[in-house]
Amino acid sequence: YKRQVRLLTPEASRNPSSRNIQLTKVITDIKEGKGPATSLFINEIERPKPTAAQALVRVKAFGLNRMDLLQREGQYPLPPQAPKTLGVEFSGVIEELASESENGFKKGDAVFGLAYGGAYAEYIAVSTHMLVHKPDELSFEECAGSPEVRLLLFLHLFLRTSY
Repeated sequence: YKRQVRLLTPEASRNPSSRNIQLTKVITDIKEGKGPATSLFINEIERPKPTAAQALVRVKAFGLNRMDLLQREGQYPLPPQAPKTLGVEFSGVIEELASESENGFKKGDAVFGLAYGGAYAEYIAVSTHMLVHKPDELSFEECAGSPEVRLLLFLHLFLRTSY
């Protein structure tokens, strides 16, 4: 789902390169910024653009965790760099890489990872340092639901117990 829109702002009339933007679906947005599950709705936002060491990933699946529920209710303070779009765990396919992206990733790679937010959307721009290649043995859904669990397991097994 993509749509080109023509901006009808004074800036767009002065700057021809800003006349067209690509929109993307946000799978869930929150009416009035917070509320119960009934406040969720589908919305459109500007498609993110990868910068610095980021990749643009077309999201195939996303995870749901307690932090998302608390954020939706307005009880989880977001870091300043976090988008207001929900979702930190996701899996998908890389569509674009920024110039400083980490080596080892290329367009078309199946990946999963963590972000500060934005996974409940069709596309997410995320640091390549927060991506892992998706194993062929796991589905996109299994990968999207596991990044935090895998990191906690790693933390406890290797860093805390010196395993």
